[in-house]
Amino acid sequence: QGGNRPPEEYADPDFTNSEVRVYDVPHEAILLRWTSSIYQKWNSFERYKADGIVGDGDPCVIAVNSIQLRHAGFDGISQFPMAIEAVYPIGPQQIHLNRETLEVVGQDLAYRPEIINANNSPVSTNLFLDPAYNTISAILAFHKKPDHLVFDGGRNVIVVHNLNASNPIPKGFFANAQNYWLEQNGEEARICSDLPIED
Repeated sequence: QGGNRPPEEYADPDFTNSEVRVYDVPHEAILLRWTSSIYQKWNSFERYKADGIVGDGDPCVIAVNSIQLRHAGFDGISQFPMAIEAVYPIGPQQIHLNRETLEVVGQDLAYRPEIINANNSPVSTNLFLDPAYNTISAILAFHKKPDHLVFDGGRNVIVVHNLNASNPIPKGFFANAQNYWLEQNGEEARICSDLPIED
């Protein structure tokens, strides 16, 4: 809503069928839709726990369908799915240059633990590293029209596992979905998947 809304031309259903134009994909506005949806569903789950509808040992899988976010609603600026960017602090790809020779000496993903909304307030993209959200077991994310909600594999159905989940679900729990998780080795961390990830 308001200043957090993606530009009108991006929301225009006829935009992709019109003349050729150059525009910026509103990555952060789209990511705010993801973070908002995840937070609202987590908040509902916490209310269900408080009301005794679910127990302390019950896992929580939050499902999000990004189809209404149009063609750029699933893939993030990091080249990983938006669902990962919403819960782990990864941002755009970046390269490191030698200041004297301008030679490329490294390449990685920017550390992005939050984004700023239209009210200049920080919105966390670090949920799965925050113990406050350890009741979320995983995010089940897909980019499919309602009449095609069949988990038939492919890149548009994924599960993002919470590193700190108090009630984790096993990888492969959802058949035909691609699993993503974070592995830490000392101060280094990397996103892993059960399908090959292109460099």
